[in-house]
Amino acid sequence: MIVIISVVTSCHNNNKKESVDSRQVVFMKLSKSDTIEVTNLMNTLFEHLKVGQMDEAVGMIKFLDGDTIKDAPEEFLRRTRTSLNMARGVRYEINHIKFLHEKDCEVKFTTILFEKEHDDPAPNTLSFVIKPVRRDGKWYLTMADSEDLNTRKSVINKLP
Repeated sequence: MIVIISVVTSCHNNNKKESVDSRQVVFMKLSKSDTIEVTNLMNTLFEHLKVGQMDEAVGMIKFLDGDTIKDAPEEFLRRTRTSLNMARGVRYEINHIKFLHEKDCEVKFTTILFEKEHDDPAPNTLSFVIKPVRRDGKWYLTMADSEDLNTRKSVINKLP
């Protein structure tokens, strides 16, 4: 399936609004199996986190170097382990999965850190973003890491 969305942009110049012609943004070809595969990867990650299998959880995270998926460098793994330790909780909920291009996708999820009484005002959640990447028809999980130039070029959240 190809999803096409029309994006209208405008700019302001001397308080006059100028419209720019609509442009077509062509999204990647997706099938139901893409969503299923990414959801299954996330559920596996959640299971590892729930039972404290940090080596397995960290081992699921890959590093995108240009167009190549690689095992993550040691410093990246250290930061990833720290981030995933913060993500450990009693439950996990996927907030959304967004697909744009093979290198520009995201899964936002919420970690429920502890169960609380209904009227307890204490915060008990944290939200995180994982960047799934599809290479040669297979999905991998990567972190939204500031050293990975591909994550800084993301336009997924700039679309309507």
